[in-house]
Amino acid sequence: MIVFVAIVTTASALAFSLSQKSLYQATASVLVNNQSLIATLQGITPQSNTQTADRDMQTQALFAQTAPVLEQAVQDTSVTTDELSADSSVTPDTNADVLVFDVQNHDPDLATQLANQYAQAYVTARTRADKAKFATAINQITNALNQIPTPDQPIPPKLPEAVKSQLLAQLNQLTTGETLAANNAAVADKATDAPKIRPTPVKTGIIGAILGLIVGVGLAFLSNALDTRIRSAEDLAEILGLPLLARISAPPRSLQRANDLAMMSEAPGVHAESYRKLRTSFDFANLRHQAQTVMITSALPQEGKSTTIANLAVALARSGRQVALVDLDLRRPILASFFDLEGQPGVTDVVLGSVSLEEALTSISLDESGMERRRATRDPGSLEVLPAGTIPPDPAEFASSPGLADVLADLKERTDVVLVDAPPVLAVSDAMTLSATVDAMIVVARANLVRRPMMTELRRQLAAAPCLKLGFVFTDAEADEQYGYGYYGYEGTPSSAGIATDEGTPSPAASAAEKTSSYGSQYSSSAEETEAGAAERT
Repeated sequence: MIVFVAIVTTASALAFSLSQKSLYQATASVLVNNQSLIATLQGITPQSNTQTADRDMQTQALFAQTAPVLEQAVQDTSVTTDELSADSSVTPDTNADVLVFDVQNHDPDLATQLANQYAQAYVTARTRADKAKFATAINQITNALNQIPTPDQPIPPKLPEAVKSQLLAQLNQLTTGETLAANNAAVADKATDAPKIRPTPVKTGIIGAILGLIVGVGLAFLSNALDTRIRSAEDLAEILGLPLLARISAPPRSLQRANDLAMMSEAPGVHAESYRKLRTSFDFANLRHQAQTVMITSALPQEGKSTTIANLAVALARSGRQVALVDLDLRRPILASFFDLEGQPGVTDVVLGSVSLEEALTSISLDESGMERRRATRDPGSLEVLPAGTIPPDPAEFASSPGLADVLADLKERTDVVLVDAPPVLAVSDAMTLSATVDAMIVVARANLVRRPMMTELRRQLAAAPCLKLGFVFTDAEADEQYGYGYYGYEGTPSSAGIATDEGTPSPAASAAEKTSSYGSQYSSSAEETEAGAAERT
């Protein structure tokens, strides 16, 4: 994003710069003397005052922009006073008594001419104004010395010699001051050329690139602040307050196409190894509690919970335990498709009394090869799958039925571990109802699909569940950069394809809304809608 914004901004700045008409600027400067001539003539040294000097220079700059000065500056040109006023500036130099006259024009020669004429027009106007200060006093003294009658004094009295001498001295002083006033302003530096100030593609491009980088970084931070998706297991562990049991990478495309389980068809391999690691973490997490009935759920559909629980069941069975796998996701049962049990009676039929528990349970062959055979124990264990069976009209009501609790209790007596596939917590209420029947639960969360408001709401609901929370499994772990099995030297690398859906069909990486909407109308239609509901409940 940062690079893209920088490139777009730079290109836009260059295009704008190249579309501009050429503009030139000429500069002339005028030296200004603001000292009092009378004080100089009388030998008085004025006290220096920086504020007074700055104020005097600002006054002269404003005087230079008056109409009489502008009118004299545009003589013999096609430029009007308004145009010159708009395209020029008069600024005092900060380090000297100098006024700087800048004039801009599309014609460099005309810009040079106007700058010089503007400076000279100011000098002329300033000289005229300063001389006018002495003219009136000189005329009055001259008339008095020459005995020129006035209406008030038709016959002027004869001046005493002392007064006459004093008037002559004043006249001489004023005449000298008038002469010196011509030097109060003088052109110090004429404009000789007018450099181009626009367009400047290189400078504009550099500024555009810098602004683009600043804007890009700002947008990146803003996007990151507004993006509530969870990309790392560490962030999820902090929000849920649960330990991480395992990271599960996305399954290879070959497994997705065949709708197979990694533990049943790919062992030994990279993907199967992640489920063995989950099995080990599960054993450690359950070491103290010895929970037998464990429910696996998620916040939303399409997070890989059914795939995870099916592979974990095979991994536990191959470690020598008697495992029962029960599909209680009655909204959208999936487990039967993994073990080719579609159409067979299941848990709902057992509860209704249509079949016995023994008739509904299907024993799964755990043929071992390669590394699994070398690791086989004397007692290879067993895996029995109890599919969903006939879908009831009200799955939420069925989840709270006493008959279901009895079935789970029977399974608990005949096996070491009972794994229950439950619906998503934020989609329906079934999982929370089942939490009162099981001993513990495990949460499955998918990277880049779950969001912080969802997980906050999930944590609130999990806190209300009476069973033990063993931890969470982080699926689609390619998004987590700290995850990988390459160090161990297994053949193959995890595919970048999307994680297998609960239906076991291939699911390319797509947006959360697209993936969630394919789960079925029984659940919420999109991850965004579920997130909005979670945010409102929070």
